[in-house]
This record gives sequence, C-alpha cells and structure tokens, in this order.
Amino acid sequence: MAQPVGTRAPRPARLAGPAKPAVSREVRSRTLKRRRDILTGLGVAALVTLVLGAIPALRTLWVIHLAVDLALVAYVVMLVRLRNVTAERDMKVRFLPFAVPLDPMAEPVLLRQSAN
Repeated sequence: MAQPVGTRAPRPARLAGPAKPAVSREVRSRTLKRRRDILTGLGVAALVTLVLGAIPALRTLWVIHLAVDLALVAYVVMLVRLRNVTAERDMKVRFLPFAVPLDPMAEPVLLRQSAN
C-alpha cells in the first residue's frame, strides 16, 4: 500500500530497558523502620505483660498477654507472607520494555484500533 503524497512514514521506536516500577530508597527505608518499630513494640509489650502477669496480684494480665502474643504471631506471619509474595513476584514478573522515539522531535506514532 502506497503512502499518500506529503505524508511521512512513522519512525520505528527503539526499545528501552525494562520499565520496573521504582520505589525510592527513602520510602523503602521508612517502611522497614515502621515494620521494625511495630515488631519491637509488640515484643516489648509481650515481655512486659509476661513479667507483670507473673505477679500474683496481676494475674488478669495473662489474658492481655495472650492477646499480645496472638497479635505478635499474626504480625510475624504477615511479614513472612509479604516477603514470600514479593520474592515470588520478583522471580515471575517481567516488565515489558517501553518504546522511546528515535528522534525526540518526531511526532508520536499512533496505533490504530482493530475493527473486530
């Protein structure tokens, strides 16, 4: 099929590297610090309620200790599961490369939709 007179053929696009969503170091370090702080807080709360529950006058703290222990175990399970899901996604997901025009002054190449 011939090009009409006066129109330019679209320029080919050059493929760039994989487009992986970037998470900044700052966001990642804040997330890790928050998780570490929560884990430390739950651990300290479990230890304090255990020690105070050993005092005969404060035996009712055993119920609170049990609740804190359950929260601590649930949080650790969630962290392990999150780590495993992230590792699995990094192994399996491959991001498609994105197209970059060869000439920055060239007009963008538009794709036609199928009539099906």
